[in-house]
Parts: sequence; structure tokens; C-alpha cells
Amino acid sequence: MGFEEVIGDLVRVIGRINAHFETKFAEFKHEEDAVAALMSSARRHVGPNSDRDMIEGQLAWAYEANKLVSLRKRAEAVYYQVIACRDVQIMRVT
Repeated sequence: MGFEEVIGDLVRVIGRINAHFETKFAEFKHEEDAVAALMSSARRHVGPNSDRDMIEGQLAWAYEANKLVSLRKRAEAVYYQVIACRDVQIMRVT
């Protein structure tokens, strides 16, 4: 599942999540009025805008800060472990 699929076909994404994890999340109906309602009710950015660009710049600076080197390395190690295991089937314990 790629980024473009996640932002472009939310119905399919939710369907895949429901199938994989045996959940029952309501599927988003990607219709003009539903999208408009979502955009108008969002508290934060939900798409590209100048505020998002500013926040992204601030976060990038904070992420690269020298005082966070050890935490960043730990977080990146976890990230790469997750990526390496993303195709592994998750077993449910019942």
C-alpha cells in the first residue's frame, strides 16, 4: 500500500484494514459533499497549504537537532524493523 493509494482511495484502504484486522471501520464515501464536510471540519491541515509547509520546516529542524541524535537513531531503527516485517502476517491471540 503506497502513499498515493492512502491519500487517493480511502475506501479501499479502510476495506483492506477491515479485512486484514477483522475490524468494522465505516468506509468513507469519496463523494463531493463528504469531502467538503471533512475539509471544513478538520482542525489541522488535511492537504497542502502554507501552514503545513511552515510546520514541516519547523519539525524537520527539530528532528535534525543534535540533542535528539540518540532518540532519532532508536526511532529510525524501529521504523526499519517495522518496514522489514510489514509483509509478515500478524497472528491474533484469542
